[in-house]
Amino acid sequence: MGAHNMADRAVGKTMSEAYDRAVSYAQGEYGHNAYNGTISTTEGFNDKTARYENLVKEHGEKEGAGMWHDEAWDDTDKWGEVWGAKTDKVTENSIEKNLYLFAGWAAE
Repeated sequence: MGAHNMADRAVGKTMSEAYDRAVSYAQGEYGHNAYNGTISTTEGFNDKTARYENLVKEHGEKEGAGMWHDEAWDDTDKWGEVWGAKTDKVTENSIEKNLYLFAGWAAE
């Protein structure tokens, strides 16, 4: 079985809550198969918000985010932890939450 690079985003009060929501959504949509090609095949996350912020500050939002994703794909492994970054605030059901990006490798 193989792997491919994945990028996901989710909202939550914390990065952990957002990651859990992304995993739960992926399992609901694609099942619990360990090779479903989604974030649910990963083993957690590493908070790389500081790296994201530095790249965006230095290169602008679009290019910096792209560079962050590229680095995440270079520095993560199948079955391992993905990179996570807090990006923006959003309102969900009248509650302010944070938007998080996740990037890494998913098993397929």
